[in-house]
Amino acid sequence: MFYRGKKRARKEPDAFQKTFSGAFDRLSGLGLALLLLFLGLVALGGILLVTSNRSASRETEAQSRLVAAMEQTDPVKRSSDLEKLAGDSGGTLAAPTALLLDATLLEAEAIRAEGPVRAEKLKSALAKLDEFLPAHAGHPLAPLARERRALVLEDMGDFQAAADAFSAGIAAVEKTDFAYLKGKMLYGLARCQEKLNKRSDAIENLDRALSAANEYSNSPWRPSASALLAQLRPAPKNLLLKGVAEDKPAAAAGDTETKPAPEKPDGKKPEAKNAGK
Repeated sequence: MFYRGKKRARKEPDAFQKTFSGAFDRLSGLGLALLLLFLGLVALGGILLVTSNRSASRETEAQSRLVAAMEQTDPVKRSSDLEKLAGDSGGTLAAPTALLLDATLLEAEAIRAEGPVRAEKLKSALAKLDEFLPAHAGHPLAPLARERRALVLEDMGDFQAAADAFSAGIAAVEKTDFAYLKGKMLYGLARCQEKLNKRSDAIENLDRALSAANEYSNSPWRPSASALLAQLRPAPKNLLLKGVAEDKPAAAAGDTETKPAPEKPDGKKPEAKNAGK
């Protein structure tokens, strides 16, 4: 028999988690075909998580309603169907997923909107996330919901609340399958700290973000984080002095500045003293 030690190995996110992780980053740009494929994978993941035949049947029905809701082209009708599904399908994976998808889509719509419409959609997205997290803290997608909540608060301009939410999200993903989100959320925390004029804290967290173990080596946030770090971190003093010196080259050795001799009132230049000696 193989002995299972207590040491915890870093576990790779499963297909269900990776599907949502990538989809949440790109959801606003998905076409209908890709969106339906995404929801098909959601349904498959949900069904695999259900053990009893009865709950599997109920889950299948709820997942079908979820797909139908997401096929709606009218954002208002889609949001209404997702809300209804979340309310009357308790005990299924589809119910909290519908709530979380609704919040995510509202945020995506808010980013493309302006003025009062933007503010109202962000407010609605935050309310749904605040409903989701207390009731579904153990949901497989709870870490993504925490990150999403922090992003919504940042979009709303509440940088202190967003910084607190990013900090809570970072702590929540430690030693979990979502630890790869740590770097991304550290970058979010640093953005908020920069807005709050906490420059040194922002620099520290950008360093931590860029050195954190990351699930995806080509994560799209890394170039932006590096650029912000370069902007915030002051250049060393000796490098600044060197730059000034290079801007003002010293005169070559032996070079002296000569001034023309003043002219006499009659227009003639005075003779040099000791000329010819």
